[in-house]
Amino acid sequence: MRNGRFRWLAVLAALAVLVQLPVTRADAAGAWSQPQQVLTLNGSLTTMSPMVLDGAHHYEVADLGGAPALLTDAGGTWQQYGTNVTDMSGTNSEGIFGLAVSAGVAYIPYMDGKSDLKLAYDPNGPANAWVDVTVVPSGAQCGPGQETEAPAAAVVVGVLAVAFDDGAPCRASTSETNDVYVAAAPISTLAGGASAWQISQVSTGASKGGVYPAVAADGAALDLAYQIGGNGGAIGFAKGTPGGANGFTWPAATQVAGTVSNQGMDRPKMTLAASGGVDVITLGAGGSQVDTWALTNASGSWVSSNVYPNNRTGGERPAAAIGVCGEMVAYAQNAVGGSQAQVMVATLAGGQWSPASVGAPEQSLDSMWPGIAATANGYDLVWVDDDSGSPVLYASSTLCPPVVTAVSPTGGQAAGGTMVTITGQALTGATTVDFGAGNAAGGVTVVSATQVTATAPAGTGTVDVTVTTPGGTSATGPADQFAYQAASGATGSASASGTAPPAGFTDLGGYDWAGAAIAALAKQGIIKGTAPGTFDPAGQVTRAQFAALTQRLFSLPAPTQPVAFNDVPQSYWGYAAVEAAAPYFDYFQVPGGGYAFQPDQAFDRQDVATVIVRLLTASGKLQVLSRADTATVLGKVTDATTIAPALQPYVATAIKAGIMAGFPDGSFQPQGLLNRAQVAVLLQRLQNSFVTVSGS
Repeated sequence: MRNGRFRWLAVLAALAVLVQLPVTRADAAGAWSQPQQVLTLNGSLTTMSPMVLDGAHHYEVADLGGAPALLTDAGGTWQQYGTNVTDMSGTNSEGIFGLAVSAGVAYIPYMDGKSDLKLAYDPNGPANAWVDVTVVPSGAQCGPGQETEAPAAAVVVGVLAVAFDDGAPCRASTSETNDVYVAAAPISTLAGGASAWQISQVSTGASKGGVYPAVAADGAALDLAYQIGGNGGAIGFAKGTPGGANGFTWPAATQVAGTVSNQGMDRPKMTLAASGGVDVITLGAGGSQVDTWALTNASGSWVSSNVYPNNRTGGERPAAAIGVCGEMVAYAQNAVGGSQAQVMVATLAGGQWSPASVGAPEQSLDSMWPGIAATANGYDLVWVDDDSGSPVLYASSTLCPPVVTAVSPTGGQAAGGTMVTITGQALTGATTVDFGAGNAAGGVTVVSATQVTATAPAGTGTVDVTVTTPGGTSATGPADQFAYQAASGATGSASASGTAPPAGFTDLGGYDWAGAAIAALAKQGIIKGTAPGTFDPAGQVTRAQFAALTQRLFSLPAPTQPVAFNDVPQSYWGYAAVEAAAPYFDYFQVPGGGYAFQPDQAFDRQDVATVIVRLLTASGKLQVLSRADTATVLGKVTDATTIAPALQPYVATAIKAGIMAGFPDGSFQPQGLLNRAQVAVLLQRLQNSFVTVSGS
């Protein structure tokens, strides 16, 4: 059983999208909200970590006099939580704390006063006791553990990765060079405060001086950036995958992502953002003035840009995010005349960084430390107002122009009435869906930031489907086209010749692609309607309904020892199906005894994949992929990090076996929901490929 809770997101997703279409991203992020104060720091701020967004909750680490404090709104309101990290004496901390968050647990690697690389994490929430473990102990000889500095952290496919640099030979030597290492441990092994950490070396003699690595998860890969040439200069980049003898497998040679000014590297302040194969490295570097630099491979090759030159000595750490509006860098700059400071954001458009200000100018640049994160529909920004008492300010941008990447089905009757699912980006707040200029659809429903449904109006020919939100109207392109068919070939619940609709269902207009599957499964009694003549193809499938479907398809026997589900009494319509299918589902122990199945909760894509693979594995039809093979498959999935770590091997196996597919933008959308028509197609595919015995 998974430890935790089910996702409660209502995201309608298409089942199988096989055609890979180009994804268009908007160039600007729209207006930012008025900044609001969410917290006042209780302590003197030195530096801040980059911001991490876990679900809808924000996390940052503030360096308050040499000890990290966790700032988060995970409890519903912003709070500051102390940690047990106190042994920082004698270290060159400079606020160098890493931060990774997974399933609501914060992981903070740091260097203690004995040169040990330590990890503090909060398995029961930040308000409760923190666990402190040693990742790399200090050694008698120079090398790993002797001169550990600058840890950074990320979670990849359930593996916690901690990158750090280490001196060799000793710090006292004038010939000192630093290497880059990554310590890795599955999160599941951290229970109880102990783990067998595996350490891989990424570079040898990378720099004379600190290399200050930054890491980010990109699907099932760990992206890593670090300084090569002493005080600035070349920036190295490497992409590693979980697995191998030392926890991660790295390429034989590190890429050089680009170069920056080779003087005055603002050394603890390099950050890395990664998404869908695109990376943005940010840092402060320069001569007498510390500039804001960004290196990105969005164009297919690395480009180094001076986003804001001539900032100031000791300029603030820039940070990056990659979202539906493209690549964005947040930083603080001197206002006109240098007497004030201003939080800025710059969006990459046409190869150029376009800056915009957020909030009002402030008097001091010393401790603003902007952090930025991409949301489903825009960006969130957090920084510190250094003018008075260190209040933490928050602003958001949710007006990204919408983008349409696919429509399903791609055609329908000229008379209208086809239910269409529009997939894209930044679709929250959609007010209008047009099938051609000025031809508005009815029944527009915003399912999520990436899914909208609408009923096509009457029309002719091939038209562009556009979505209008407060951020604008989507641009047109091949991916959004919908073809109206003439009356003689119209799609609908019955053909033009008057033949009966599949299995007698009269509500399958626009679902011809699922009609054969629905008819075949209905004839066998595997799938049933919701009322006489009604199938409800767009309806969601609940956990109990999917249990009933799998019980019929796989002929699951009744269990010898039923599970005591508190929410599935024997009088419940699906009691027998739930009990038969329970070994293949996740369910939850209830305080006081018994278990909860949540029979009426909608079932999402990652859970569907998991149950199917478990069933096929139990019957000897499939074998769950290894961790290394899982990493390979999910390395091509742009949102792999949003798949529950415990379910990633099952999702990867389902993708590898062709049971479920992803979307044109490379995502899997694990929290998306399947409708009844999509489930019918899936079940028929399973029956044809895995269940039916040849010749029977």
